[in-house]
Amino acid sequence: SSHSHTGSTTSTQVQGPGHEPFATFQSKVLSLCGGLWPTLHHKAFEVTRMSGGVFNRIISIKVDPSKQCLPFYKRWLHMALNVRAKAELPPGNYILRIPRRDIAAWMEFEIFIVKYLNVHTDIPCPSISKFDLSYDNKIGLRYTLQPRVPGRQALLVYQGMNVTQRVCFSRQLGQAINEMSVRAFPYAAYYLTHMDFGPHNMLVDIVDEKTANLKAILDWDSAVFAPPFLNCKSPQWLWAWKEGEEEDETKASDTPENLDDQIVKKAFEEAVRPEYLKYAYTPEYRLARDILRLAIQGISSNDDFRDADAFVERW
Repeated sequence: SSHSHTGSTTSTQVQGPGHEPFATFQSKVLSLCGGLWPTLHHKAFEVTRMSGGVFNRIISIKVDPSKQCLPFYKRWLHMALNVRAKAELPPGNYILRIPRRDIAAWMEFEIFIVKYLNVHTDIPCPSISKFDLSYDNKIGLRYTLQPRVPGRQALLVYQGMNVTQRVCFSRQLGQAINEMSVRAFPYAAYYLTHMDFGPHNMLVDIVDEKTANLKAILDWDSAVFAPPFLNCKSPQWLWAWKEGEEEDETKASDTPENLDDQIVKKAFEEAVRPEYLKYAYTPEYRLARDILRLAIQGISSNDDFRDADAFVERW
């Protein structure tokens, strides 16, 4: 039965990172779309698999409003009689995010954080148009649906940008960091911190030869409210890109050899608050940041044990 099939899919989701093949899962996503946009024909939906992350499966959904399934007068009657249709989402491009593991708290927390960002800050973050924390839906899984933001992953395009574009992007990133640095948890000196703040989680929209905008910061499911120094690891990749290498934070304050990189670093440092630079470059705060990150994320590998020993030595 469909119920047992949904149950087996859920079981796979809970047990590990494996998931139903896209060839069969695609039809379930199309059924979900039919429920979200009941006045549209099934040909209005284009469902495409995207490269996902460690924690989420990602699927692109394009909704073409020109492919209506009902004549105008029937659509009007349908909307008048059907409460669900009144709340029909606008057509457009969307991202469907499905957790690979059944940890509901992560989803609930990310939904809260995204709403907080959208309402209280100017940090570029895609809103959540629809979510379901239950399994009682057409795909049989928890999900969030977000509008797809134009732009490309900074990890893929940043190195190819000219110095003027990089300066534009770096200034906007600094402004976003400033927003995070003043958003304290009520009644406590804890500030919003993105725990995976790298170019793989940022979208860039290259407008012209002088403009490259920070369009979105993604994946807030591991964000925390923490002491301000935790959010102040400098994004060295802006001016000292290391392809496939771990960044050496002890060299974050070093002046780059290349003039263009010097210009980018200066633009970023002028955009952020002075307190940020103090927390970013002072050795004591670097150590405190490493220790607190390990405490939050936990020790789960031999590398973590080695890091812990190294922190003790540095202390």
